[in-house]
Amino acid sequence: MPVGENPPTVSYRKRHMRSLLAIAFQRWWDTVDRESYHGLQLKAELKKLPELTLQRRQLGYLLAARTQHGDFADYHERFNHEDADLNCPCGRRKSPTHLFYCRKIPRSLRPRLTPEPEAAIRRYLGRSFQTYIKLADFYYAKINKRH
Repeated sequence: MPVGENPPTVSYRKRHMRSLLAIAFQRWWDTVDRESYHGLQLKAELKKLPELTLQRRQLGYLLAARTQHGDFADYHERFNHEDADLNCPCGRRKSPTHLFYCRKIPRSLRPRLTPEPEAAIRRYLGRSFQTYIKLADFYYAKINKRH
């Protein structure tokens, strides 16, 4: 920070504070233990994320799958939701990754999960989220209607 006869300008102070904010935010994010987000290789950023351009319903699908807080069997069992349906209409247990394996989703919509299914699913729940959104839209509109 320059010192002397001329005090720093307002624009310099703004730039300096923004850089300090970014550093402080990154330090905080590194201390937070978020296994589900670290596995998806997502980074915390202060800029507007592309996910935020999604419709609210679609963003809800994506966040539910990423955080594992949604209409999933493990979630309902953890919080003792006795009236919740734990199975998909296809007969398998609901899970954040079930949409990739559901037998009722047409093959034309299913993404390719080879050679490593887990890595592919992490990619589709991470930066390549548009594929997951297409699956979720079809699944919740045609297969597992909520209401």
